[in-house]
Amino acid sequence: MSNLTSGSTATTVRQRFNAALSGGSFDRVLMMDLGYWPETLDNWYEQGLPRSVNALNSDDYFDLDGFMRYYVCPEKTDGTGPIDRGMVSPGGWRVGLQPFFDEYMISQDRDTELAQIPDGTHVRRSRHGTALPATEGYTLTDRDSWKQHYAWRLDPETPSRSPEKHAAFEKMTHDHNRSHPLILPGGSVYGWLRNWLGFEQISLLIYDDPAWLEEMLETVCDCIAGTLSRALAGGGKFDACLIWEDMAYNAGPMISPDAFKKLLSPQYKKITNVLRRGGVEHIIVDSDGRIDDLIPLWLEAGVNTILPIEIGTTGADPVALRKRFGRDLRMIGGFDKRILWQSRKAISDEIDRLTPLVMEGGFIPCCDHKVPPEVKLDDYRYFLDTARHRWSR
Repeated sequence: MSNLTSGSTATTVRQRFNAALSGGSFDRVLMMDLGYWPETLDNWYEQGLPRSVNALNSDDYFDLDGFMRYYVCPEKTDGTGPIDRGMVSPGGWRVGLQPFFDEYMISQDRDTELAQIPDGTHVRRSRHGTALPATEGYTLTDRDSWKQHYAWRLDPETPSRSPEKHAAFEKMTHDHNRSHPLILPGGSVYGWLRNWLGFEQISLLIYDDPAWLEEMLETVCDCIAGTLSRALAGGGKFDACLIWEDMAYNAGPMISPDAFKKLLSPQYKKITNVLRRGGVEHIIVDSDGRIDDLIPLWLEAGVNTILPIEIGTTGADPVALRKRFGRDLRMIGGFDKRILWQSRKAISDEIDRLTPLVMEGGFIPCCDHKVPPEVKLDDYRYFLDTARHRWSR
């Protein structure tokens, strides 16, 4: 997918991205992170970070190659993410709801506000802090509301799905010498519906009304696959596709492996088959939590890369995952962010522990989620400088 010739070494962001995941030769591993909590940047300003640095330009300041900034997906439907860092211009393809629901204020008090966000859910969010919004109401509650408010918004032929500056976008995808990767949006097989319905409702539907759940899953995934087919029809080259799920807690997945295989696997295959035919090499799923039981099912369905390999209380370990799944599984993440506030020796030791896996390939190491406010700016700089040096060839 990159413009490397046989025997050459990756030196651009795109080349490093593809070489690191595919096991090719690179000058150093691609350096990236998954962002920072707003409180982290606030603390760092007091520790000497220039106030001109923010979530959109932090990659440039810290000399990171980036990753999410090359995610060519203009939609942001859950009120919090997945995108908060800048995207490749000019726009991209929209694989989800089109049009979005109107955003509006429902009510507010001194500290919070209740609002409808673009996916139709009603969330209560802080007017002062940065806590994650809490969902308090759903537009999608039954078959009638599905047909009235959601199903028609998932037509893959909707004109607004195409990039607004289509000609410029197509030119970018046909530039085989571009220095940056292009990451297609893969939508969400499970996560979107869980957001729209609520976790309790979607869990009950698996048993109470599986036919309706299958209908919704099929509609969502036909929309994603159909839109991706349109995106790939012009012959442009994309380096990866990112599917967002967040479908596990620290104790295990939100859906049983048996239900996953019956309900979700056929839908994943629709998406991954389109991507394979279009020459997309890296198919990535983003899910927090303990995902060990889901990894074999993702691999079977055509996914080959996971992120962020959240350590936390799940005990995940990229070295152990490599031993279990081999090179079939590619990984992004896997550096325990909690180590960054322990000691510099702990940081150095973990960098050394992961170095053989980095050099083996199929692994791009970075913090296993956004950098938290407990981390000091100088320790974060030490981590980046040390990793950049030791993860070089």
